[in-house]
Amino acid sequence: FCLGAYLGRAEIAAMLSALRDLVASVELRGDTRRNYSNLLSGVTSLPVTLRAE
Repeated sequence: FCLGAYLGRAEIAAMLSALRDLVASVELRGDTRRNYSNLLSGVTSLPVTLRAE
């Protein structure tokens, strides 16, 4: 159980909502690097280009 998990989800939701209003397109700019671990999984690098409306 993590006390900050709810806050983290709320912050990500607010950030994605703001991006949706400001960005017309998101394009992958390079290779995605994954984090391979027994404890955590996810992406360590996701280079993108954001284009404004």
